[in-house]
Amino acid sequence: MSKVVKTSSGEAYKIVQRVSEDGLHPYEEIEPVNNLGAKFGLDGNASIPKDLMARAEAAAKALSQQYPMLVQPEIERARAASATLAAAKNVESARQATAKVYAVAHDLKGQGGSYGFPLVSSVAASLCNLSMNAKKFEAQLSQAVNVHIDAIALIINKVIKDPEDAEGKRLVSQVETLTTHLTGPAAK
Repeated sequence: MSKVVKTSSGEAYKIVQRVSEDGLHPYEEIEPVNNLGAKFGLDGNASIPKDLMARAEAAAKALSQQYPMLVQPEIERARAASATLAAAKNVESARQATAKVYAVAHDLKGQGGSYGFPLVSSVAASLCNLSMNAKKFEAQLSQAVNVHIDAIALIINKVIKDPEDAEGKRLVSQVETLTTHLTGPAAK
């Protein structure tokens, strides 16, 4: 048995009555109702209109072409965080700078694939790993962060979109090796 409940903001949720596997404990589960189609005027069985899909694909392609310009402030933000890390005088300031590096790397990791630059995502993932798992805050860490940032900038400047590009794959391999050297092998 279930019922649909709407919040004051108009979001709908389904409350479903369930029983534990042993049959002894009843409970309620709240499931969000997917309202996305309704927001676009579609009923549950309708497909997305072709013109809407074409416009969305064109917008995504335009953003992908603009990404090399759009990402420059993020690269500069990463360089500023790296400079702060290099200038850190104590462990706490180094941790704070490393957290800033992680935040930028995390943003770049999400953006890369979305904008058609999967190698940016790969290098940024390595930078996230490095900044989260660095054992020491020394000059080596700052230099490794700079290597990652330079690799991202190179991928962007050369517009390397193909994940199988030899130069791009080599860059990813090198930054991952550097990260592993500084953090130890990744836990599986």
